[in-house]
Amino acid sequence: MPDSIRMRESFHQGQQRCEERCNKTFDNCEECKLPRKSRRWFDVCDLCVRKLPKVQCGGCPTKVRRLQPDSPFCLPCSKRLSKVKIACEKCGLADYPRISYPGHCGKCYLNAIHRKNVKLRLRKFVCSACGLTKTSLPNAETICKTCYEKRRRSKGKCTVTGCRGSILHKKLQLCRYHHADRLAPKRLNKYINSYDSPFPQNVRYFVALTAKLGLANCNVDERSVRVRDLCKYRAVGEYLQSHELPEMLTWQAIHEALPKARKRGQRGRIRVHFIRSGLLELVHHILPEQLVQYQRERLMEKWLRSTPVMFVEHVTAFEKWASEGMLNPKLDINLHEAWPLANTSEYTQQTIKTVIRFLEWCVKCDICSLANINESTAASYKETLFWQLECSACRKRIPLEVAKTNEICSNQECQAINSYVKIRRLARASVNQYTVNLRTFFNWAQLHDVVPENPFPYNTDKIRRGFTVMNKRGQMVEISASIRRYDDKVVERFFSYMASPDADPEEALVLYLIFFHLLTVTELRNAKIPSLVAAAENPTGECDRARDFEYLLLPVRQPSRGLQSPRREGPIMKYAKKAAWWLRPLLERYFEKRKRIGVSEYLFVGRYQLTQNKPVCDTQIHDLVQRASQRVLDGVVNPRDLRNTAAAIRADRSKRRSAILTRLGYTRGWATRFNYLETFLLEPKTTPRRHQPNSASPQRGRSVVSGARCAERASEAGARGRINKVAGV
Repeated sequence: MPDSIRMRESFHQGQQRCEERCNKTFDNCEECKLPRKSRRWFDVCDLCVRKLPKVQCGGCPTKVRRLQPDSPFCLPCSKRLSKVKIACEKCGLADYPRISYPGHCGKCYLNAIHRKNVKLRLRKFVCSACGLTKTSLPNAETICKTCYEKRRRSKGKCTVTGCRGSILHKKLQLCRYHHADRLAPKRLNKYINSYDSPFPQNVRYFVALTAKLGLANCNVDERSVRVRDLCKYRAVGEYLQSHELPEMLTWQAIHEALPKARKRGQRGRIRVHFIRSGLLELVHHILPEQLVQYQRERLMEKWLRSTPVMFVEHVTAFEKWASEGMLNPKLDINLHEAWPLANTSEYTQQTIKTVIRFLEWCVKCDICSLANINESTAASYKETLFWQLECSACRKRIPLEVAKTNEICSNQECQAINSYVKIRRLARASVNQYTVNLRTFFNWAQLHDVVPENPFPYNTDKIRRGFTVMNKRGQMVEISASIRRYDDKVVERFFSYMASPDADPEEALVLYLIFFHLLTVTELRNAKIPSLVAAAENPTGECDRARDFEYLLLPVRQPSRGLQSPRREGPIMKYAKKAAWWLRPLLERYFEKRKRIGVSEYLFVGRYQLTQNKPVCDTQIHDLVQRASQRVLDGVVNPRDLRNTAAAIRADRSKRRSAILTRLGYTRGWATRFNYLETFLLEPKTTPRRHQPNSASPQRGRSVVSGARCAERASEAGARGRINKVAGV
């Protein structure tokens, strides 16, 4: 029969089947008598199917809408079960027998199948194809069922798992790609040993690359080298034979020597990719220490291209200042003798990105000089960060500064009038981070006399930017933001008092923890003794008292929205080994005094905190410091100023300068300010703020003072307040 006639007949048959299917699909519904589509085997539409009650099948526990016609079963059960119950020949129970297994019930049928499967489990053996221990087959006793089915279904295919290629090597049953992978180590080793180039330095670079990767002594049986590696290093070797690299290899030279990457579909794209990858691996192995500097330079080139022309000089100078440690040029600090960095390179890069975005926005607002930027400009920029506008009709969003002049929606299909609604653009935490970065930039500008004042000032509610003091001539002087600290002579007198055997152990211990470990008042309140903490957790265990002379347990500050990372590295604070000759007797005297007060896991205790095992209040820590200062200096000092004094001493005498302060409780921003803020020397106050601490007072949050003395001090404080108000303090 000709092919044309056969094709015509098959076409007519298919057309007839399609017509029959369409006529059957659009029959009338049995319930509503309407022509509806039917998706079931019975002619009921979708709406009427939901109204039918569910019926229990006689062969399975499934409930269906309708059973098979003239049958108590559903559609799956009607194909495998007979319609009449019989008495099972095996067990004698009445049940519906299987069509393929008549005379037996379903339970006996399953038992027979199980016995048949048990007979097939002949023995355990090692498969000759995959090498695994599996069950043998009756017809193929040397191969498992999986490998047998694989060879039966894909005869002439590669035996590697997951590969569907045709066999090239019949003996090993491998395709050409896996056969090439098998020969790749031998070929690559031969190519490396016979490699030569007209440029001697290129030969040295190629040998260094292959030796670093361990390819010089490749074995034939080694599976780590593939044909892809062979193609890659052949491409790199051929490129080094035709292109000369400099004697002193640098990242810039490699960047200039890299061939231009090609797009998908272009000829030689994979070869160019191999060459670029190999050259980058080479410079990574030879010059790994120059990578950070090179990336910083490349990023700066990219950012400077997008920076407005009038601000390029300022951004470049700021980037150099931030990368070199943010040092104050007015201070006597040698960059080559100190490592003052307290922030990471990622933080510096993020700061520069923020600055460039702000400067681009300033150019759009016709501001072409840093001196013209004021606090109103900063407030307007913050508003654009906080908010954006959204059309209530088409939901299209636009920046706030663009929509101020547009009352009509910018969408050509919408063009609604007065439809913009203000919605949130960035979270408050993101805006605060942008503000901190810009404040750092303008701190540099103010430090180098580029701007008269920082347009992003500190929050005066939290941070005291400036203060007023009286100089030696009796004049009131305004002091800008600076590091407030005490003189070195004050510190020496405190150190002499701490090392003295006649010093009060509680006062000396507080001073030691502030000067040596920079503990805050909160950390001093919540510091715990290791042995007592272990005894509270395990009452039946033995307490190791020797640990109390080695370290303290500090509270671990959990990350929060305002504090993104814990201040200190861990809860354990080890005592200084250099001060052990006088610190251990001090701790022994303090623990001996502490036994008479009571038992508590906290280091510093009070009379009223013992019963509930709670830390002391801030007032007691302040009183301890004031009591010690009264004995040593005949004046009063502040614990916070003492801590800043110790931090300034650490920053001046440490090689890493302010970076060491980030491990001792200071945030990254405040630690960096120790590099460029000036120092203001404080003097101990002759009168305390609240009251004169009494050394003979009991261990409480506040010393006991007579009522007459309190009234006298209150009158003195009122008079002093009136004088300061008049003076403008």
